[in-house]
Amino acid sequence: MRQRHAIAAALAAALLTAPLSGVAAPAAPAASAEPAAPRTEGYGTSPQTLHGSADDLALRGVRVVERRGGDRIVIRFRGNGRPGAVVHYVRRAVADGSGEVLDVAGGAILQVDVAGTPLTRHQRPVHVRTGGDLVDVEAAGPFEGYTQVFLGLEERTAFRAKARSGPSRIVIDLKN
Repeated sequence: MRQRHAIAAALAAALLTAPLSGVAAPAAPAASAEPAAPRTEGYGTSPQTLHGSADDLALRGVRVVERRGGDRIVIRFRGNGRPGAVVHYVRRAVADGSGEVLDVAGGAILQVDVAGTPLTRHQRPVHVRTGGDLVDVEAAGPFEGYTQVFLGLEERTAFRAKARSGPSRIVIDLKN
């Protein structure tokens, strides 16, 4: 009886692992000489929250890197640590505290509310290098520990935001 069960188990294992006759194994995908497109997970148009560890940052500048698959916007800070922020689309650029409506060019405005930027930190005018989908940049603050950065984009598009340290920066990838 034991021998019969052992033979049946061995026969089942052999049938399950043996290739079917006349059916070729799937070929491995061909290697491409073209670099891979940026990964697409994490993109959307809903607000994104970035959890940070910095509490003494000052806005340093904004630049854009034009890439295949979508532009990358980098918001740089003086100071140490990973900035915390909320990144979201708004209809109008309104400065916290004063309520002033800022004139931001473009078809859509992406607002970045950056935490950890106290008033005691000297903030210089923002150095901006626009291009690609980034049309305009305006900054407001700091106000109550927050700095607002308004990014004027060609149009509303899906984005993915990440906070980085060393140097402190927020990276926003736009999806074409």
